[in-house]
Amino acid sequence: DDKLLIVITDNGPGISTDKHKDLFELLKTTKESGMGLGLWLSRHIIEQRHGGEIYFNLASQSGAELIISLPIVRI
Repeated sequence: DDKLLIVITDNGPGISTDKHKDLFELLKTTKESGMGLGLWLSRHIIEQRHGGEIYFNLASQSGAELIISLPIVRI
């Protein structure tokens, strides 16, 4: 479909379901020393600058999975 998929998976404890809806929101963090910019900024760059998408899935075993979809530009 002329898309490049990048899948990033970890095997940590995952993300609790009550945090899923705020995952990409600006200034929302689950970390004690976090600023809440990382995933928001990643989403902004992927969607606004490159016309792609980023979304979250539960990993098949445990942990979290982020999927980045970028359009392939043919030159």
